[in-house]
This record gives sequence, C-alpha cells and structure tokens, in this order.
Amino acid sequence: FAEDIDPVYSFSTLTNPKFKDKYLKFCLEEGRCLIIDGIENEVDPILDPVLEKQLIKRGSGFNIDVGGTEMEYNKKFKMFMTTKLANPTFSPELSAKMTIINFTVTQGGLEQQLLGRVLSKEQKALEESLNQLLTDVTQNKKNLQVLDRSLLEKLTESKGNLLDDTELVEVLNTTKTEAKSVQAKLEEAEVKTVEINEKRAQYKPVAIRGAVIYFTMIEMSLVNWMYNSSLGQFLELFDYSVDHSEKAQLPSKRVENIIDYLTYHTYRYVNRGLFEIDKVTFKLMVSFNIMLKEGKINGTDIGFFLKGGAVTDKPKPFRFIDEEAWNNIIALSKHSFKGEGQTGFFKELPDIITRNETAWKVWFERNDPENYPVPDISEWGQDKDIAAFMHLVLMRCLRMDRTQVAANKLIAEVLGARFTSPVTDSIESIWAESRISVPVLFLLSAGADPTATIDEFAKKKKKYPCDKVSMGEGQDKYADESIKNGMVNGTWTILQNCHLGLKFMEYLDDFYTGDFEGCHPDFRLYVTCEPHNKFPLGLLQKSIKVTNEPPKGIQAGLSKTYSTIINQDFLEKIEHHNWRNLTFTVCFLHSIVQERRKFGPLGWCVPYEFNNSDLEASLSFCEKYFNNIISGPLFNSPNLPINWEVIQYMVCEIQYGGRITDDLDRELFKEYGKEYFGEKILSAEGHVFKDLGDPKDKNADPSSKFKYKIPQGTEIQKFREYIDTLPPVDSPEVFGLHPNADLTFRKKESKEMIDTILETRPKDSGGGSGKSREEEVMEKAREYLSKLPPDYVDIEVRDMVRKLGGSRGSNDRGFAVPLNIFLYQEIARMQRVIALVRKTLADVIDAIDGIIIMT
Repeated sequence: FAEDIDPVYSFSTLTNPKFKDKYLKFCLEEGRCLIIDGIENEVDPILDPVLEKQLIKRGSGFNIDVGGTEMEYNKKFKMFMTTKLANPTFSPELSAKMTIINFTVTQGGLEQQLLGRVLSKEQKALEESLNQLLTDVTQNKKNLQVLDRSLLEKLTESKGNLLDDTELVEVLNTTKTEAKSVQAKLEEAEVKTVEINEKRAQYKPVAIRGAVIYFTMIEMSLVNWMYNSSLGQFLELFDYSVDHSEKAQLPSKRVENIIDYLTYHTYRYVNRGLFEIDKVTFKLMVSFNIMLKEGKINGTDIGFFLKGGAVTDKPKPFRFIDEEAWNNIIALSKHSFKGEGQTGFFKELPDIITRNETAWKVWFERNDPENYPVPDISEWGQDKDIAAFMHLVLMRCLRMDRTQVAANKLIAEVLGARFTSPVTDSIESIWAESRISVPVLFLLSAGADPTATIDEFAKKKKKYPCDKVSMGEGQDKYADESIKNGMVNGTWTILQNCHLGLKFMEYLDDFYTGDFEGCHPDFRLYVTCEPHNKFPLGLLQKSIKVTNEPPKGIQAGLSKTYSTIINQDFLEKIEHHNWRNLTFTVCFLHSIVQERRKFGPLGWCVPYEFNNSDLEASLSFCEKYFNNIISGPLFNSPNLPINWEVIQYMVCEIQYGGRITDDLDRELFKEYGKEYFGEKILSAEGHVFKDLGDPKDKNADPSSKFKYKIPQGTEIQKFREYIDTLPPVDSPEVFGLHPNADLTFRKKESKEMIDTILETRPKDSGGGSGKSREEEVMEKAREYLSKLPPDYVDIEVRDMVRKLGGSRGSNDRGFAVPLNIFLYQEIARMQRVIALVRKTLADVIDAIDGIIIMT
C-alpha cells in the first residue's frame, strides 16, 4: 500500500478537529489509505457509514454521507485503525464491520527482538553475518525454484524423443550441476547457522529477563490504569542498560552484568511511578515470573499461594490455630511443588504439628515468626532454589498477617537485597531523564503536592517562577498558551489537577505526537493528576510517571527526608550540635506520626494527611528560633537555653496540630511533644528514643531488638549511614503501641497484595506443567459432589414430622405444632438448595466434557 499512502493526509486520530473535513474527505475522494491511530474500545459513530459502506449512487460514481456531508467515494479507498490497548474489548457489532488482526507482541517474539538488539550492540559482526546468511539462504532457495521451473518448461515444450533433444539434455545437466552447488551452499549455511545460533544463545538470558520484566510491567496496568507503559519506553530502558552496564571480557560475566543492571534500572523506573501499596506487589510479581520462566515453580504453585486451601471436613485438633489456617494446612499437605519434583514435601505437616504441638505453638504465636526457624523443618526439600518460595507459602498458610513481610525475603533471595531497601528519586534525577518531548506526570494522592518541590528546583535551574495553570472549566486556552510560550522561551509549565481537564489531555496527547524541531530545549512540562481511568493512554505511554506519597516505614521515611529536604547546607545553617539533634528529632517525629496512620483507629482516631509542608514549616520555625538564641550571650555553651514549651507548642499545637480535629488525637500529639522535645535530646552521646532490646541477641528479630537514637556527627553522610541501619520492618512498640497492634493492618495489607496479584494472573490455564483451569474446576466439582448430603424425600420427611411431639405439657403432635411446620418448611428449602447445587455441579462437569453447552 506504499503508493496509496499520502505523507500528509493519510495519518490522523479521531480526536483531530480536522479529521472529517480534511483527512477523511481527501482519502475517500482520492482513493488513498487512511490510518487512524489510537482508537479506544469504541469508535466514533461518524465512521459507521464508511464501515458499513452505505454508498449512494450519483451518476457514474458513488457518494457516501459522513456526518451530514456527502463525499465522493473512490473504490481504491482503504482504512486502517490501530489501538494502543493491550486487550481491547470491541463490541460484536464493531467486530463484524472490521477485520481484526492481533499484532500484540508475544513473549517469544519479544525475546527474539531483544536478542537482536543486544547482539547488535555486543556482537554486531555476528548479527550482521547471520542476517547476510539468511539473505543468502533465501536467494539460494529462490535460485532452486527458478531452475525447477526452467526444467519443467523445457520438458513441457519438448516434442518427440526426450533423449534426442540435445538442448533439453544440456539444460538437464546444467540444472543438475547448479542444483548440487546450491544444495551444498544450503547445507553449509545450515551448519554456519547452528554455529552462529550457539554464540547468540550466550546472550539469550538477557532477552529472556527483558521479556519477563516487560510483561510484568504490562500486567501492572491491570492494577491501575495510570501504570500503563509502552514497548517503546521499555526498549529505551533496555538499550540504556546494555550501554551503561559494566563491561567484561567473558561473555557469561557480561551477560550477568547486563541482567543485573537491566533488572534494577527498570525496577527503579517502574517503582518511581507506583503508589506505595503496589510497590511490593510489583517486585513479588517479577520474582514469581522469573522463577516461573526458569522452571523452578509452575502456575499451580503460584495459584496455591494466592488462593490457599478450601474448607475441609477434617476437625481442627489445635486451639491455637484458627479454621482458615487449618484448612490451609490440609490443602498444603496435598500439594506438590513444581510438578513431581517436590512431591509431598508437606505431606505429613498435620501429623508433624500434632507430634510437636508445643514448639509449633511457640513459633506460631511469635510476633515475627518469619525470622525464626520453622520447627521440625531443617531441610527445605531437594531443590534449594525454591526454599524461599516454600517458606513464603507456609507463612501465607499459617500467618496471613506476615505474608508481605515474608514476601520481602523471597524478593531479596530472587532479585537481591537492594530491591528491598528504601529508594528515593530526587527531582534532579527526574529532570535529567525528561526531555522537551517527554512530560513528567505526577500521580497525586491525599496530602501529596509536588508543586513546592518543583518550584524549589526551578530556582536552582533559574527557571523560577514556573507558569502554573490549575485545570478546570475554561482553563484549556491558558494551558495551551503557557505550553506554546514555554516552547519558545524555554520556561517551565505546571498543569495542576489535570483529572479536571481530560479533554485538554486528549489534545495534549495529539500535540505530543508532533515534531518539536525549533522548540527551546530547556522547556519542561510537569503534569499533576489524580488516577483516572479516562486519562489518555497515549500520554501515559509518553510521560515519566512519578508518585509523591510518603514512603512506607520509618527507615524509608527518614531516608527520603535526608535525601530531599535535609542536605549538608541545611545541617550547617547553625553551627551547634543542638541544631542537628533537634533537626533529626523533628524528622523522626514526622516519620512516626505519618506511619502511625497505618494502624487505623489504633493509630489516629482520624487519618490526618500530615505531609512535607508540616515538616518544612516546623524546621523553618526551629531555624528562626535558634537564630534568635545564637545572637545571645550563651551561644558558646554546650547546650543552648531552649524553651521547650515553645517548641512543643509550635510544632505539636500549631504546625501539625492545625490539622488535628479530634481531642484525643490532640492529647496524643502533645504527649509525643513532651516525650521527644526536652533537654535529654541534646545529649552529645546520642539520645535513645526507644530501646527495644539487646542487639547482640542473634536469634531475635532485628525490628524488635534495636536502639532508635539520634546519630552524632557533622556530616550528613553520618546520618544517612545510621538511617541505612534501621530495621526495614518497624515494631509497633516504636510508636508506643502493643506488639499485637499491627495484626489487623498487616493482614489487610497482605490480603490486598494477594488479591491484586490474583487479578493480574491469566485465567486460561494453570501454567507450566500444572493442571489446566478446566481440570481444576472438574476436580473441585467432583469433590464437592461427593460431599453433598443425600436428597430429602418429601414422604419420609412428612412421616417423621408427624411423629414429632410439641412442647412440654402439650398434647399436639405433627403439623399441629407451629415449630414442626417451620422445621418442615426449612427442610424443603434446604432440599431446593441441595438439588440446585447438585444440578449445577453436574452441569459444570458435563459442560467441560462437551456433553452440554456452557451458557
């Protein structure tokens, strides 16, 4: 169709205001190809006459009515539509009007594509020789076909005795000689192809890892629409990783370096745009998919982890285990990991717990059982590679509330310890990655506004003030003017609350498909938006996505604070160790009050949206207060004369207290102020906020045996090093709560993670060597059928009810007693339920067998 494509008029989108009158009309009348990009699940009804070919006879030609305008119709006209949706759901009516072709990249296809990309950088000559070899093979096969056709033509045209035809004999000899030569070349090429593919296979693990990560990124779009990304974005990450990973002489070492760099670099890119609730989920999904691809586990193993066990009829023999955990134990004892590789590893688990109930009870009732050895299990089967996964499954079965914590141990085992460490992406690194053609999209959450951070950075880059437009009704033209002025002058534009201006976002999506030649290279566009499932897909796939939520955990919170707000210049604003101690105390308090929200009503009666503005305002006041003190005569004394009541009042009652509406919460915050703001924090040896136990106890959980204190030093690196030593999992005691306080919160957190992964899993099969979905459903249906009680026979029930007596002292019997009538009615209703369940289960089995049609 190359000759039918016009470079100007053949490409458009449905949202283009000139689509009908310019692009569609030209292509219809001139008989050119029209390519419509970025359609959604529904197509504009204006195209219905074109799709249905509602032609109107006009003289010798045909016209077509499009939206009230008659246009000439050329029979050479062709129309193509493309969508960026990974799994579009077109209506049956629309599907009947079009021919739908699936061009979605597959796992195998992407692996070959990535293998070609990495070899073009690492082994360019090898890839070129393979391409040349394939070209030669194709040409040689064509030559063979030409020779065959030539010989057949001579045989057809020859008359009389074939042996007397000297020309035919000569052609036959020539064909035979050339055929042998070509065949020899093909055989030689086949040998060379095998040799080249053996060398290419050394880099195949890079392509496999890349494909696994990409498809996990795509699965995340099922979790939240705003997580959508494109293959183009991933290919940029892939090429960057190959170019910047550490070089090595040995191919095996080089491959290892590329895989490590690619995995971490892509994780940082995706993690930056995920909300806190989904970050562990993404890492666990990557870990599962890697293990699945390596054949260490199969889809059935993952399915068991996600779904747990069904209700069992076996009685629970232990009081310390609840019914759900007991059902999981029975199901786990019947499960075989990795097909037949780990048959019955937990087969005797119920008996093992019965024989050593005391030890299992102690382990089960610990606050952190994942950090202690599991009783009676010293060796995790023959395959050490899945020991961490089996441990995670056991934790999920017995202690649902510790599942997410145990998941981090699996992530560290599969991906590496650095994937579980807190990370912070600075505005500088985001700016360095952005370009004039790549906007930055900040995903908003309650209490998180990146505007102040962007303004602060703009001052450093001499781009302050940024041009800000708060989106809403009538703001589109101002936003358009701001962007166009910025592209000319090189200024920065911030479009705020863009979920209120989705029409303009669609315009912006089309705008960013254009050419940016001649625009000022310093221009940057920052977009803030709440998650919205109508946000244009194309713009999501072009932008850098960033979330601005407070990180989870005290360590992560302090790490972010000392990477963004607190720097060396801030610590040196006042040359006195009291200033550094107070700064750390305020930052520690900020992390404490933010993290306390996760405990629900146990944390705060009302979940207040404390954010960085509260912290910055508190630090700003402390700085001004200290400046007043150091101008006095006692500046050189070991400790400054600080009025702690003033600090407590301003921080707890004014800055943070301004958000508090509940009297009990206000009392609680005042107690925090009394605990944290006093002379004791000025100690030069480092005041201890909370001493949770002996750190030398090797058998103890790090989160429950740690000293939270104020680090001493003048360099910010000293503070960052101490923060890195904080436990990644916080004990409730740090917040002043009982160790059991996090049971509810952690169980809810783990259940949400499992439900999220379950929603993203494919529904068509069990995967790997496990059972298919149909086999699992049939097995469950037969199991439930066998457990159904027999039907109640109405005649027998009536006879038994007639024999029943009434209450004490009454002579009434049978149906003369109201309670007997009620019993008969309930049995009748129960029989209808049993009959319906029995028929449904039998129909499911017959439908899977193909005996009846599944509706």
